[in-house]
Amino acid sequence: MNIAVFASHNGSGLQAIIDACKSKRLDAKVCAVFSNNSGSYALQRARDNEIPAFHFSQKVISDPEALDREILDTLAKCDTDIIFLAGYLKKLSPSILRAYMFRIFNIHPSLLPKYGGKGMHGINIHKAVLAAGEAETGITIHQVNEKYDEGKIIAQRRVPVLACDTPESLAARVLEEEHVFIVETLDEIVTSYGLFDACRKGNIELAKRIIDKGIDPNRVIAHGWTPLLLAVEHGEVELVDFLLSNGADANYQPNGDFSRWTALHHAVHRYTDEDIHSINEEYEKNIWVIIELLLKKGALPDLKDKSGKSPMDYAKEYNCITLVELLNTSL
Repeated sequence: MNIAVFASHNGSGLQAIIDACKSKRLDAKVCAVFSNNSGSYALQRARDNEIPAFHFSQKVISDPEALDREILDTLAKCDTDIIFLAGYLKKLSPSILRAYMFRIFNIHPSLLPKYGGKGMHGINIHKAVLAAGEAETGITIHQVNEKYDEGKIIAQRRVPVLACDTPESLAARVLEEEHVFIVETLDEIVTSYGLFDACRKGNIELAKRIIDKGIDPNRVIAHGWTPLLLAVEHGEVELVDFLLSNGADANYQPNGDFSRWTALHHAVHRYTDEDIHSINEEYEKNIWVIIELLLKKGALPDLKDKSGKSPMDYAKEYNCITLVELLNTSL
C-alpha cells in the first residue's frame, strides 16, 4: 500500500509513519511527501529517507488549476493508494478530493467535532481546550471532505488534561500520543484498503494473507463494502468460494452504504442487470456460479433486506424465470 504524506512543517508524524514502515509494523510504503512550504522539515525527512519530496504551492505554480493538475499527475506517477495529512494546513482542492474520494485521511489534535474548523490547529487548539476547562482532550483521525475537520471519523484517542497543564505541555503530551495513534490507525486503514483492493481485483493470495492475520472476513472494509460483497460485485468466483470457506457469512447485512443487501441480494441484482447481459457474457456466467455457491453455503433466498424485499422478490420483479427456479431449489 503506497501512502503519500502531506505535511506543512516539522513532519514528526511523517517520521512516525516512515519508521513504522521500515520496521514492518506497517505493511505499507511512503511513496512521496508533499508540502506547501518549501522550508518544511518534512521535506528534509523525506530526502533523508530517500523518499521523493515535492514542494507545491502557488509560489511555484501560480495558476490554481495548473497546480492541482501537477499535484494529481505526481500522485499518479508515485502510484499513490491513499493520502495522509500529517499536519498539513492547506485545504485540498475539490479535484484532489474527487480523485481520491474516501482515500484521504487527516489527523487532528482534538476530539472532533470539538475544536475543529478553520484556524483550529497547533497551539490554538490546546489554548482553547484549557480555556474551556476541559477534563480531557485527544486525537482524531478522519476522512477528508470539502469542509475543515468534518469528514467521517475513523478513530479517536483520549488524552487527560492535567491541572498543571500549559498549552505547551498539553501539546507535547498529545503529540507523543499522536505518533503511536497514527501507526495503529494507519495499520487498520492499510489492512482494510488492502483487503478492498484484493477483493476488487480477485487477488486470492493477498486476501488470504490479510485474513490469515485474524481479520474478520465480514468486516466493512471501505465505503460500506464487505469482502464478500466486493468479490460478488466483480464476479470473482474463486474469491467468493475462498471467503465463504473462511468465515464469510452468506447472510450478513452490513451497516453501511450497502446495508440493504446480503451477498445474494447483490448477486441477484448483478445478474438481472440488462447492461451486463448485453456487454459481458463471461461476467454473467460468473455471477450465476456465485449465486449457486451462495445458495450451497446457506444464503437465504427469502431473507428480507432493509426495504423489505428478498432476493426472490427481486428475481420475480425482473421476471427472471431461470433465476426464480434456481432460488426455489433452496426454499
